[in-house]
Amino acid sequence: MRISKFICSVAVLAVTVSSSPAKWFDLHWIEGRASDAATLVNARANPQLRIMVAGASIASGYLSSDGNGFRLGLEEALVAAGNDVQMVGTVRTGTMKDNAYEAKPGLRIDEVIAKVDAALPKISPLPNIVLVQVGANDLGQNFKVDTMQDRISTLVDHLYAAIPDVNVVLSTLLPSGKTESGVLVYNAKLRGVVEAQNKKDRHVYLADVHSSDFSMADILPLPDGTHPTDAGYAKMAQVYANVVLEIVKARFAPPITSTSSQTTNASPNPVSEAPTQSSSSSQAQKQVASATSTSATMSTATQIAKELPSSTTVSNLPASTSNSASTPSTSAPPKNGSVSSFSQPGSLITAVIMLAWAVPLFAI
Repeated sequence: MRISKFICSVAVLAVTVSSSPAKWFDLHWIEGRASDAATLVNARANPQLRIMVAGASIASGYLSSDGNGFRLGLEEALVAAGNDVQMVGTVRTGTMKDNAYEAKPGLRIDEVIAKVDAALPKISPLPNIVLVQVGANDLGQNFKVDTMQDRISTLVDHLYAAIPDVNVVLSTLLPSGKTESGVLVYNAKLRGVVEAQNKKDRHVYLADVHSSDFSMADILPLPDGTHPTDAGYAKMAQVYANVVLEIVKARFAPPITSTSSQTTNASPNPVSEAPTQSSSSSQAQKQVASATSTSATMSTATQIAKELPSSTTVSNLPASTSNSASTPSTSAPPKNGSVSSFSQPGSLITAVIMLAWAVPLFAI
């Protein structure tokens, strides 16, 4: 009788061991939770870039042939890169359809502060990017030139008081046929303003339109000597677009397309980053660990088998398969031609389970 029981038990054990571990334990629920977690982490909506251009005549597009200045080229470059863009402000000039901005010819920095303060309560939704191009009139009027950088800092303070976590782009001044020495001094101080603002954990960026790419050929000849030509405006648009794209890359990470059966309708964006994918995989693994740790009443064999998702389930996560350049996971399956049903940890678990079955048999 004892021999018969032993033979029957061994037969049951053989059938159990020969079956897939996924048949021992219901891993589908855990896999589903992991997939859902990865989807939630990855499926951030592609945000709208709401850009407010603030300043004086150059921000207004003064003396450009279409009245748009750099604003149209900026918008077109961002849209071409796959972004949803809305120009915002209370002023509308120029031939472009989305022609809102916040500027007026002749304004100094202190006057731009007052104009922006008055305009923001009227704008909804508020901008998430503010591009500031101002300062030429302060130099032209010789108005407190030594403290221009302080007034720019005050402008940033006002923007952050009204729009916490806003992204601010501060533009250097263009080459000038009239006040070039003052332009050079101010541009150097502006870099210090950007550095100081970032030490406050603010998102303030420098856009340099006084680089080697610009020359007096991009500026209207004297007696103007201040405002850009159409070619100069086009160069400014490209510089500003590059800075905004860096902001998008750093702060508006796009959704990552999942490899699961679910699809996303979000427009593609060229600034997708592999680190975001790795982070998503890590979050999904944390969801798996959380899900498996809640079964406190499982048997000893089931508790041992809790380790199975680390070698079986995680390899199926969408985030871990979306980029082969991502940091390799220690739980990834072997990349040889044939993948065994059991990894080495799985074989150890199988042996322990067999012992757990076999020991009671000898007590029968």
